[in-house]
Amino acid sequence: MAGLGSLGERGAAGDAEPVCWIAVAASAGDRHVAATGRRVDAGFDVTLLDLDPEIQRRYYDVISNQTLWFSYHGLFDSSREPSFDDDWFDSWAAYRAVNTRFAESIAETAAIGAVVLVQDYHLALVGRVLGRLRPDLASVHFHHTPFATPDELSVLPDQVREELLDGLRGHTACGFHTQRW
Repeated sequence: MAGLGSLGERGAAGDAEPVCWIAVAASAGDRHVAATGRRVDAGFDVTLLDLDPEIQRRYYDVISNQTLWFSYHGLFDSSREPSFDDDWFDSWAAYRAVNTRFAESIAETAAIGAVVLVQDYHLALVGRVLGRLRPDLASVHFHHTPFATPDELSVLPDQVREELLDGLRGHTACGFHTQRW
């Protein structure tokens, strides 16, 4: 599942501040740890977000994997656009809610002036929300998939396309696998 890392600024001696990885609680054991409010020690702190299963399904399956992944890879059949009905927009609301939850968790966790690394398209909206909550943070988004061309993005509803691009614009920097993207 999608996650992110938060690094503090380097101190005078060059040592990095503590690292925290924030991720979705994907298993029953993960959800148990998340419910206790404990952090997992894996050589760095791990914070697990326990999402409602239906919200998680809509965020991850419907939007991230059935919509964005296909859009970013240019795999939608343009003669038969995907259907954007009320149920799909309910899933978009879940995607937005999960991204907001990640941004809030980062805002609560990150040290003043930290550098935050946001990984992948599952968290494309985090940048703008995080910027409003914690303008002191520098955030970098790295996209692990191809990035859609304007034509491939045009398959998405206008409002959704604008939110995705605005979320990415909210970061200090964005990284992609190739210069083309």
